Amino acid sequence: MEFDNNFFLVLILITIAISFLSTLITLVDQKSKSKEIVDEIVATMDDVSKGVNKTVGEVLRNIAESFARVMKVVWVISTTVANFFVAKLNFIIWFVSKFIYVVLFAALLFTTRFLVQGIQHPDKLDYAVGMSGLIVAAVTVFSILVAYYEFASKRKK
Repeated sequence: MEFDNNFFLVLILITIAISFLSTLITLVDQKSKSKEIVDEIVATMDDVSKGVNKTVGEVLRNIAESFARVMKVVWVISTTVANFFVAKLNFIIWFVSKFIYVVLFAALLFTTRFLVQGIQHPDKLDYAVGMSGLIVAAVTVFSILVAYYEFASKRKK
């Protein structure tokens, strides 16, 4: 059963109107001979307005509780999804850091090779120095990435 905002507004207005009418009847008919009848009508109207107020309050409380349950479920689902993606991201970072270590080791081997080549063949010394410079530039970028990852992981602990 679905209610829109107009239904609750009408219920509240009816409650206010009943309360107003009961008060008005009480004031107008205080001096008349039918005071007992008016008192009974006023009491009935008050009971009706209290019942309507109680019903509206219960409906609104149930809506709020349902909304709270839905928000709790949304929070649990979003937390679970976030934890899943963080776990995957940690695996990717671990894999990339291991790959960077392999690249650093390969750079060490190639730089050593060019150092030996420069010693053995002095005529190719410019080529060996240039290639070693390129390798060192690339290794610097990788070592900065590794240092940042290590810094970030130690900062979490």
